[in-house]
Amino acid sequence: MKKLVLFFMLASGLAVSQAQISDSYATRKKLDSLIYNDVREKLVDLAMQHPEVAINEAQMSIAENNLKRAKMSWANVFFAQFNLNEFTINGSPNAAFWPKYNFGINMPFDVVSRTKAEIKNARENIDITTAMREDTYRKLRAEVLSRFEDYLFHREMYEMSSVVVDEAYTSFLSMQEKYKIGDVSDIDYSITFRQFNDAKMRQREKERDMNVSKLDVERLIGVKLEEVLKNYQIQKK
Repeated sequence: MKKLVLFFMLASGLAVSQAQISDSYATRKKLDSLIYNDVREKLVDLAMQHPEVAINEAQMSIAENNLKRAKMSWANVFFAQFNLNEFTINGSPNAAFWPKYNFGINMPFDVVSRTKAEIKNARENIDITTAMREDTYRKLRAEVLSRFEDYLFHREMYEMSSVVVDEAYTSFLSMQEKYKIGDVSDIDYSITFRQFNDAKMRQREKERDMNVSKLDVERLIGVKLEEVLKNYQIQKK
């Protein structure tokens, strides 16, 4: 009876322990998710400093200046003229040319339609430039977030491969000791050694994928990814 009670106490304690571990893991995952959301927004902000964005901003400035110039083009029909000679310079009442000042209007027949067309074209150019700028923003946002997800995936794969390498290395060391005293065959020893080498090779491949994905993110944000991540207390999985 005592053994049965002890069994139920141990089982209950194990269940509570597993529940606590599960709750702790869920809490950590939720915290990591919130932190990574902040990281993602920071990466997007950095990506918005990409040279392509600066080009779009310059194009928008040019388009706005063209619209202003188009709106003022009607002023070209007015002109002013001043007859400048030695008499007018010296203020002599015997100035040779009269009138001293000329004002007038030189209005081509198509000035109204031409001005309207120029303004319309300038406004449409602003609309096009605005659309191009928004498209650049969306593309950069999508790309940097996608690249970051690739990095997180490859980093997790690398961490998992590192665990496999540690386990394979432990098995190899154990097999090596047994092989020295003749407890295992050459074939068993070779198999364990090959498994260890295969695990290391896969780990190296995962490490390469992780590093390349990190470079892809850095190409978009213009800074080292570590400089961004160090500002956040990201928990390792």
